[in-house]
Amino acid sequence: MPQSGIIKTDPDPTEAVKEALTLAIKNLDDKLTQRFDLNDRAVALARDEVKTATAELAKAYADALAAALKTTTDANLKLADSFKSDSAATNEKIDRAIDRINIWTGRDSAIVENKSDRTSDTKQSWIMISIAIAAIALMYSIFGPHK
Repeated sequence: MPQSGIIKTDPDPTEAVKEALTLAIKNLDDKLTQRFDLNDRAVALARDEVKTATAELAKAYADALAAALKTTTDANLKLADSFKSDSAATNEKIDRAIDRINIWTGRDSAIVENKSDRTSDTKQSWIMISIAIAAIALMYSIFGPHK
């Protein structure tokens, strides 16, 4: 009598099923290995691209920084030259103003050193005050805030 629920066939399908499962597992394993290999290659290529892009970006930043530094240095040199020439012109104007003040106040060597007339002292004081105000106005116009 046959056992209940178990049917035996001839030939036994267990070996065929085992072979089919083994083949299916091997195929799946091969596909997963291929996929992992492709992913590894893709990651390696992406890493190389990122390294290359990073190096190019660093070089571009360095070039831009060097150009900006050169431009700033050139501008600073021009500004320094301009300041020197403006300073020299201002010093020349101040020297001329001092010479005029000296002439007006009698400090010039061409004017007699011992003046006995003191009536001009008050006028000279007013002139000195006017010149001082003019000099202050000149300095303010040169060095004051410009908008």
